[in-house]
Amino acid sequence: MRRSLTWWCASHAARAASFGASASEERVCIDRNRITGGGITAGVDFGIAIAALWAGEPMGRVIELMMEYAPSPPFGCGRPEIASPETLASVRSMLEAEFQA
Repeated sequence: MRRSLTWWCASHAARAASFGASASEERVCIDRNRITGGGITAGVDFGIAIAALWAGEPMGRVIELMMEYAPSPPFGCGRPEIASPETLASVRSMLEAEFQA
């Protein structure tokens, strides 16, 4: 079974198992010849990882430095498991209303 991931709010809809995959918690999941990423900011991680695969880890490091990619989120609540219950409930409520619209 392959590993795969997606944005945490979409994971319920994706249902990895129905596609023959097990859910991963990584930001970039490399499983054999498949690469998946989850979330908007993980797209930067994904791009750097792809560059490193194609051009070598030293080039990945160069790109990371050239971008000055050193994330430091102001609130530190960018994953459901580290967000406060109130913040998580607010997001779920907003998304539920959006998906039902």
